[in-house]
Amino acid sequence: IDTVAPTNFTLTNSSNGEWTNTTVTLTAHATDGGSGMGNWKHSIDSTTLSEVANSAGETYTKSPSTEKNSVYYFAACDSVGNCTDPLSTNVKIDKTKPECNIDVTSGTEGDNDWYKSAEEFGIRQQSTSSGSPIASSVFTDNINSLSASGTVSATVTDEAGNSRTCSKTVKIDKDAPECTITDNNSWTTSNVTVLYG
Repeated sequence: IDTVAPTNFTLTNSSNGEWTNTTVTLTAHATDGGSGMGNWKHSIDSTTLSEVANSAGETYTKSPSTEKNSVYYFAACDSVGNCTDPLSTNVKIDKTKPECNIDVTSGTEGDNDWYKSAEEFGIRQQSTSSGSPIASSVFTDNINSLSASGTVSATVTDEAGNSRTCSKTVKIDKDAPECTITDNNSWTTSNVTVLYG
């Protein structure tokens, strides 16, 4: 008669339950000194576990690879149906790059996409609705302003390690155009044409 559930039950997670952008390996292990190991039980986001066919053995492995934010449950059972209490671990996989945009936050806008003064910039960032939070957003070489025409770049990285780089090119002209009028400073009885430039 065997009334004792398997012992030495452990569950390891290659990502330690943190966000990642790669396949996660979950390894459940247990031993049984009575009737021997039977099929494992498993579920996702539910404490109601189902038996996994043909999974008998001391070690059971799952390798989720698609995007998700879920809780995986495992229970070890022996060959006569004695089962351990379940152990659980988080699986958080995000393979989607976050959004990255650069906005002008200060500067005087002129015509035809030109600016008339120095500009400062801000990073507009966003992760996917089911993805990992933003971990960092950094301007390249810490340059977040321009006093002359040029390009600024930034990189946004999420907690899963996905990153996206964006850039914005701006045109700045802080100098008013020159204006000169040429005449011969003499009287005339004819119409006068004024040239400026």
